[in-house]
Amino acid sequence: MILKLIKGIIMVLSTFRMKLIVIVFIVSSIFVQVKAQSVLRSYAKTIGEAMPERIFRLYRYWPDTAAISKNQQISGKENPRIAMINKDSIEWIEKVLDPNWLPKDKKYIKDNLVIVRKEFNDVNVTCVQWDRNGYNVKVSQTASIISIKFIPLKSQSLGKTTQEKTEYAKLLAKQIFADNGIRKGIRFSKNIQGETVKTPVMVPVQNLKVKIINFSFHPELVRQFDDGVIGEAASIQDEGVNLKSVDGNEVDYENREDNANWDMTRYSWGYWWRNVCWWNDGKSVGFFALKRESGPIAIDYWSKLDEM
Repeated sequence: MILKLIKGIIMVLSTFRMKLIVIVFIVSSIFVQVKAQSVLRSYAKTIGEAMPERIFRLYRYWPDTAAISKNQQISGKENPRIAMINKDSIEWIEKVLDPNWLPKDKKYIKDNLVIVRKEFNDVNVTCVQWDRNGYNVKVSQTASIISIKFIPLKSQSLGKTTQEKTEYAKLLAKQIFADNGIRKGIRFSKNIQGETVKTPVMVPVQNLKVKIINFSFHPELVRQFDDGVIGEAASIQDEGVNLKSVDGNEVDYENREDNANWDMTRYSWGYWWRNVCWWNDGKSVGFFALKRESGPIAIDYWSKLDEM
C-alpha cells in the first residue's frame, strides 16, 4: 500500500524514458511503501542470485561500445529529450558520489557517458567509467536505479571472511559517497496576526556518509555466500518505525525543517541514501540504490518506469 498525501503542485519530468512524460500533481506528494518488499531474494545461493535481476544485469554486463549498433547507442545529442536523459544521469552521479571520487576532468562524464537503448529486455541504460584513487569506477543507471562498481587497479585483498569483506565495503562507503544532500521540508512560522504559516523549504541533510553506514550495514541484514557477501539497507519495518495513519498536519509536522529525528520518520525512505545496498565478492565492491528524492512516483527494483 502506498501512502499518498497531497500538498501543492509538483511537475515531474520522467527524463529517463525514451519519451518525455510530464505529470502534474497537486502538492509535494510523498510516497512511502508501507509493506516493503525485501530487496534480496530469499532463495539465493550466490550474490548474483540474491540481487534483483536488473541489478545483476547492470553489474554483470558492461556494454562494448564497439559492438553496439548505431540504432542502439545514443550519443545524448540527438534531441532535447535525449539530452535530458544525459543530464539526469550526470546529475545523479554528482549527487551520489563524493567530489574526490569523480573524474579530475570535470567534462569527462559528459563527454564519455554512453546511453544504450534497450540494453537488456526493454530497459534503457546509461554507462560511464573512469579511474580514480586506485580504482576503476563503473557507473550504470536505469530510470530508477544507480549502481556503482569499484575494481582495484592493482591486485589486493578486499577481505577473506564475511567480517573482513563487510568492513572493507564499509570503509569504502565512508569515502565514496557524497556527504551532503537535500530533503523537502516544512518551515513553521507566525504571521503578523499570530497565525501559523507553513512554507515548503529545501532542508540540507549533512553527514550522509555516517548515515549510510548506520542505515545499510546492520549485521542481521548481511548475507554470506560462497562467492562473497551482500547487504541491504534497513527497511521501515527493520527500524521499527510507527506506520499509523496520519493526516496532513501530522505529515507536515514530521517533515518540519528542524525535526532532529527526521531520519527515523517514514519519509526518510523517500530518499536515495536510505536505500543503499552493497556487495563484496573479494575482487570488487558494488553499491546500488534507488534514485529516490521523495517524488510523486513510487519506484522500486521492479519498476515499470525502467521499461518505458
